[in-house]
Amino acid sequence: MAEILKKSDFGESAVNGLNNRAVQVLQEIFSGTLDLDDLVADRNALFPNYEDVNALAEVLASNASEEEYQRALEAHPSLVLGAFGHGQSSDLAFLSKPKISSLFVADFAVLSYDQGGCKVCLLEIERATARVFNQAGRPARDLQYAMGQVRDWDRWISSSRRSFVKELVLHASRLPVYPETAANGSFLTVAPEALETTWRDFDGYDNPVIEYAVLIGRWSKLTQDERDRLRHMNQRDATLCRIWTYDQLVRRAVMRPAIRFY
Repeated sequence: MAEILKKSDFGESAVNGLNNRAVQVLQEIFSGTLDLDDLVADRNALFPNYEDVNALAEVLASNASEEEYQRALEAHPSLVLGAFGHGQSSDLAFLSKPKISSLFVADFAVLSYDQGGCKVCLLEIERATARVFNQAGRPARDLQYAMGQVRDWDRWISSSRRSFVKELVLHASRLPVYPETAANGSFLTVAPEALETTWRDFDGYDNPVIEYAVLIGRWSKLTQDERDRLRHMNQRDATLCRIWTYDQLVRRAVMRPAIRFY
């Protein structure tokens, strides 16, 4: 169980190094019932701490490019891991820019397992400043593009699932074990032999769960109508892909230890 970190453990130093815009971003993300007290103290790959959240807040406070978001999430993988799974999930590998055949490249992949079996979770990221919906209330251009990417991935993976998973697990098995990482931040959380054994024993080659998500925009910047539309899209299309805003990503990563699988 991760040790829960209270703000009093940090004092004002938790935000003293941030500019005013980044502090405002944190206030927007953690408004409501969720509090910065929910951040955990131990520095590991699975649970975000103040450093992880503050680093992303700095990026969100700037006019960052998609590449800068990619680098920030590579450096703070707990935020990506938090988009998938729950408190009982066991993450096996974190991959940046994994290939999907020779045709496509995702921004991130997470390999994990739980009571539901082995999972491959693929993430496509867009800028936090990108519009989620246009003025007509329909998915905006960047979101349409990202969803098109996901549909292309799913179409190819559906016809070549076993070979895709086999290649991805083989690639992951060659990564260093955390806290060591590859140059792009990729890593294993277990020994290569444990990855391969787990994947085989949990029927990961023949019956893996493939999940997709798109990361785009800011929840705090959406109107109430846009929030309702996003909820509806996620309820309707969750079997194919979930759409996360950066606010939701951070909040879910912080909450993940308390989320249970039923």
